[in-house]
Amino acid sequence: MTETVAALLVSRPHDVRGAEHDVGEFGAAVEQARSHTAACVATADELPRIAVLLPQGPRLAGALLGVMTAGVAVPLNPRLTSDELLFTMRDAAVGMLIVDDGANAARDAVAAATLLGVPVRRLTDEPLAARRPRTPTGHDTALLLHTSGTTARPKLVPLSHRNLLASAAAVAASMSLDGDDHGLAVMPLFHIHGIVGSLLSSLWAGAALTVAPFDALRVQGQLVRGRHTWMSAVPTMYQALLLRPPTAGDLLLRRVRSSSSTLPPSVWRAVEERFGCPVVNSYGMTEAAHQMCSTGIGTDTAEFATVGRAAGPEVAVLTASGVQHMGEGELVVRGPSITRGYVSPPGANDSAFVQSWFRTGDTGALHPDGRVVLQGRLKELINVGGEKVSPFEVDDVLLAHPAVGEAVAFAAPSRLLGEEVHAVVTLRTTVEEADLQRFAREHLAKFKVPTRIHIVDEIPKGSTGKVQRIRLAAELGVGPADAAQERSST
Repeated sequence: MTETVAALLVSRPHDVRGAEHDVGEFGAAVEQARSHTAACVATADELPRIAVLLPQGPRLAGALLGVMTAGVAVPLNPRLTSDELLFTMRDAAVGMLIVDDGANAARDAVAAATLLGVPVRRLTDEPLAARRPRTPTGHDTALLLHTSGTTARPKLVPLSHRNLLASAAAVAASMSLDGDDHGLAVMPLFHIHGIVGSLLSSLWAGAALTVAPFDALRVQGQLVRGRHTWMSAVPTMYQALLLRPPTAGDLLLRRVRSSSSTLPPSVWRAVEERFGCPVVNSYGMTEAAHQMCSTGIGTDTAEFATVGRAAGPEVAVLTASGVQHMGEGELVVRGPSITRGYVSPPGANDSAFVQSWFRTGDTGALHPDGRVVLQGRLKELINVGGEKVSPFEVDDVLLAHPAVGEAVAFAAPSRLLGEEVHAVVTLRTTVEEADLQRFAREHLAKFKVPTRIHIVDEIPKGSTGKVQRIRLAAELGVGPADAAQERSST
């Protein structure tokens, strides 16, 4: 197997372009980012860590891969607030920030980098004097991503070249990708789904790829006018496409892939009918470099309740009797795509592994034929259309408001997004819900801000006096938000 991203770029043909026929930008960005990375000061033993914030497109794809050829890429979500960007870059100990020319979204990242004393380079800047960086190996870290956890502090996940390419190969195999394919990459490239599920899997297969931001109207037109044979997205993107009337024209799609959030059976059927091709449903997480399970191409309706079979790492269940290869329990995985362990925070790895198995925090059933059925999450993440939100992070922000006495964020059902963020609070002094939401927006990315903040005299607690976060929606009588409310909150 190809061991590094650099070797993959050399060994496979690649055609990565944007929606506006900007062929050539990808290759230029690879070389520009490689040069900047090579000029970054780092110790002899460590590869430089480079934060990257560019608009979705071939330049971002090239910049990330260019960094990985000589260092460690730390992609930044442009939706994060100044405080969140500051935390991300400090926690990842980045040595440089690469941004685009004149990108407004980069302003807060540049300000955060300046506070940290981190040099900022535009992608098109002339590179500084290059060092002779150590050539990365397959076991070296290629990518650092933060994943929200069940503690107040997000966890920093290191993924090696070997991790990323093993998962990319698994996606390519599950989708039967080859050199005749042309994918449409709409998942953001600061997310493991976009990086591995679209970009690296296409490079692995030698397939062409168009990288563009998601807009339902634009994507629908691209699918009709272009020669795209596949795409990978979250269920909410497919739902947005289904809300639009079909565009006249022939589709060349041979299959589409859904991941990063639960795919409702009704949406699965509707997507297959609209696009006239099979849906492949997969299950993954950042710590596994994306894919862990996948259904096959053209599965029957019996698969609608499952995430398919192991497709990459080995999958088992952790029960009271230990690790078993059949039955119900916490899903555990091991294999070449699994991270070696968190970089931060301290203690994050204390319970992350059992023997050689990584604990996913998800409960499920592993059937004798290998099919995996997800049952729930031990971890209390809130999954907002594929974006994972730590409720503890939301708690901390609300508790910083002087009028708030207690605050507990929780997942509430949403027809459009699957889940949305709600919170329940008690007050020290009078304050309106809208004022608390405005406060939250100053410190949290938009998708993390509670859609509703329920003000109560006492927060419901269990018999032991602990708040049972996963039961709060039911205890407060919170049902799925109506479509109008959801559109206004997203």
